[in-house]
Amino acid sequence: MLSNHPHHEQISLLESAFADSEEGMVLTDINSNIIAVNRAFCKMTGYAKSKLIGNTPKIIQSGFHNAQFYKNMWQSIKQKGIWQGEVWDRKGSGEISPIDLKIKPIKNIKDEIIFYLGLMTDHSKLIAMTRLANHDALTGLANRRLFEKRLEHDIAHAQRHESLIGLLYIDLDRFKHINDSCGHRVGDKLLIQVANRLKASVRAEDTAARLGGDEFIIILSEIKSAGDVKQVAEKIIEQINKTFYIDNQRINIGCSIGYSIFPQHSRNLQSLIHVADNAMFQAKQAGRNTFCCN
Repeated sequence: MLSNHPHHEQISLLESAFADSEEGMVLTDINSNIIAVNRAFCKMTGYAKSKLIGNTPKIIQSGFHNAQFYKNMWQSIKQKGIWQGEVWDRKGSGEISPIDLKIKPIKNIKDEIIFYLGLMTDHSKLIAMTRLANHDALTGLANRRLFEKRLEHDIAHAQRHESLIGLLYIDLDRFKHINDSCGHRVGDKLLIQVANRLKASVRAEDTAARLGGDEFIIILSEIKSAGDVKQVAEKIIEQINKTFYIDNQRINIGCSIGYSIFPQHSRNLQSLIHVADNAMFQAKQAGRNTFCCN
């Protein structure tokens, strides 16, 4: 189809160079008409090559960016010879996803622009992989890895500003009985609802994490006193004590909470966790459905 194009040889060369690239490639003429794409670009956008050729990149615009955004983009290309940044594009399926886009003009020997080349990297897979690495697959809460990174960061901040951190170690009461009698499917749904109640019980700047099984842990950043930790512990116990409704079943459980405070109980990350863990076992021994401090 492009055999009569005045720059057919250059187009063929570029298509060959990017054919097996994992980056999406789109080549347009100076009027923004698409004249070449590679397989990766088709896969990223969800459009067949035949649908893209002859069209313009507007076919994948999501409407997320305003006219000023594109004006600034082309101004950068004109002044600096390149533009690079994140754009949100709409795939053929209708899904909107972030794309890392680089646009630069291609010139001939007379220093005239003959093409614009766009190179795209799909961020959605990277975002999914990052989320998988840092979040619990069932509940969506932070996992142990992210929790420890957040706690390490909060400790460093607290040391600089001489502030306090509260740590709450939470273990559900009677969860094993529910899991065994009602089945793992119900148990999983219960854990998801528990996670939602925990998130709703703390501030946006705090971190709720699932360590595994029915054990959860919460970081309370920059608290004023131990009273703040006790107040949150009481709120969590109140929320977990409320009836859960799962698959037309009424389920009642409780939780035992142990807490520690930085730097009162420890200045060390693992030791701070250990103190809260031990306090949680004391809460269990004290009759469950309560909170303790070691």
